[in-house]
Amino acid sequence: FGWHAIVIDGHDLGAILDALDEAGRTSGRPTMILAQTIKGKGIPSMEGKNGCHGKAVKKGDDLDEALAALESQLVAGTAKPAIPPP
Repeated sequence: FGWHAIVIDGHDLGAILDALDEAGRTSGRPTMILAQTIKGKGIPSMEGKNGCHGKAVKKGDDLDEALAALESQLVAGTAKPAIPPP
């Protein structure tokens, strides 16, 4: 349809920021960013499982595991990116 399509790993912050930058530099046609993701990415008991999508994590072992898994992926001192409005 004449769109400028950018396909990225939706879990990669750098790829997301690069795609937004590329989209901002594209003119003359609409741009679509297709961010490919995996449900529950990074949480072993939830990754790729349909039953976990769109549901709150229950308190207890599931929540403790999810928080520990996500906290282990944080990079100390990582600043939040400044994303300009469209």
